[in-house]
Amino acid sequence: MSDVILPDFPLRVEFEISGVCNLKCTCCYAKPFSNYFPPAESLQYLFEKTEKEAQPFEVILLGGEPFARKDIINVVELALKTFKHGVGISTNGTLLERLSETDVTRLRESAANGLSVQVSIDSIDPAINNITRGKTKNVINGLNLLEKYEIPFSVGIVLTTANEADVVKTSEYLSARYAQLRVLNLEPLQPSLGLGDVYFQLRVDPQKMVNIYKSVSRLVSVSRNDVKVVGVVEDCQTIKEGVQPLIETYDFKSCMAGLLRAGVLTNGDVTPCVTIRDLSLGNLYVDSWRDIWKRSKERFLSLNHEGRQCQLNNLVRKEVVRERVKT
Repeated sequence: MSDVILPDFPLRVEFEISGVCNLKCTCCYAKPFSNYFPPAESLQYLFEKTEKEAQPFEVILLGGEPFARKDIINVVELALKTFKHGVGISTNGTLLERLSETDVTRLRESAANGLSVQVSIDSIDPAINNITRGKTKNVINGLNLLEKYEIPFSVGIVLTTANEADVVKTSEYLSARYAQLRVLNLEPLQPSLGLGDVYFQLRVDPQKMVNIYKSVSRLVSVSRNDVKVVGVVEDCQTIKEGVQPLIETYDFKSCMAGLLRAGVLTNGDVTPCVTIRDLSLGNLYVDSWRDIWKRSKERFLSLNHEGRQCQLNNLVRKEVVRERVKT
């Protein structure tokens, strides 16, 4: 990839706007949580600096759980006001039902102004969903609320050994039940350092992921031409299958952490993505995006050579060790 011209700034920036979560998901990449809500003034500074210096094409608001913030609608509106392009928010969906009617109306207006909402649920069967997440009834109530107020949404399903046999059934239910469903995002388990050895117990064989993807795509194409099925290949084992053919054939996207995307943690630290929490490339309260991104490209270009994933369980772990030794 030495001859590839990479952008001077990240195209996608993920902001961790909450270090607090009401769930303890087995497969969560954000653990351990900071239990910290950045003040709205701090988020405004981070948002405005990012738009001024980097102008990303895509901005995602993450947690913890974003809707654990009492001022979440204000933060959403601030993000939409600051960034020229659309803003997304990812939620576990369990707290949506607590929103006031006024806030739900404002959320609907935000969706009309460019906000995309993704709700995570691994199965509609509580016995399965509770293995990795929990509070399934509350998530369903949240989806029903979005449907009632005609707020378009996506659903993120993390593929694990706990739900691999149920994903098609869940996808069929969701596509039949919710007219506001726009995207089914079949996400592989992300191998974060915080997940530890549980990753090896829960990860799904890459070929099985592809088979699930194809099955869901066929199912949805028959009943819903307005629902898109997408997936992201993050598991480093997909290297053996060939990342590029998966991208071209199945609309999977290769991980480009540190090259095209970045994460901003609650304290302003910038990381290649929010799953790599121990490897800071700089801090937005101190450093410019230009300096941070120059540093990031130099470090991660070799790790992503020819479409390879950053392989958190070995290469990035070594980077973290080096970083700790320096400090």
